[in-house]
Amino acid sequence: MTEFNFDQDTRQIETVPPAHTMAGLLFTAVIDARSLDRSKYTPSSNDWHCSGKDDFCLVCLTGSVMAGTLEIPSDLDIAPFMFTEPSMDKLQAINYMCIGEWN
Repeated sequence: MTEFNFDQDTRQIETVPPAHTMAGLLFTAVIDARSLDRSKYTPSSNDWHCSGKDDFCLVCLTGSVMAGTLEIPSDLDIAPFMFTEPSMDKLQAINYMCIGEWN
C-alpha cells in the first residue's frame, strides 16, 4: 500500500505520484481509471474524489490516480489542493490536460 499522511487539521496529504512527465501522468491516469473497482468507483468528470451516495466514490481522471496509484480510501472527499507540492501540481496537470489548458 502507498504510504501517505493525512493531516486532519490542515487537510493536507503528503505523497508523490510516481510519474514525472506529462505523458507518464496521463498514462498512469488512464491505467488507474481502467483498473478501478466499479463496485466502489464511478467515473464523474465533475468530481475529484468524492464519496457519493450509494457507497460509490465519484472520480474524474485525476481522482482515478488518487484512488489507484495513491490508494486514497474511497470514503474520503479529496481534491488536488489538499496535497502538498509536488503532488498537487502533478494532479492539477492531469486535470489541465483533460480540459485543454496547455499554458
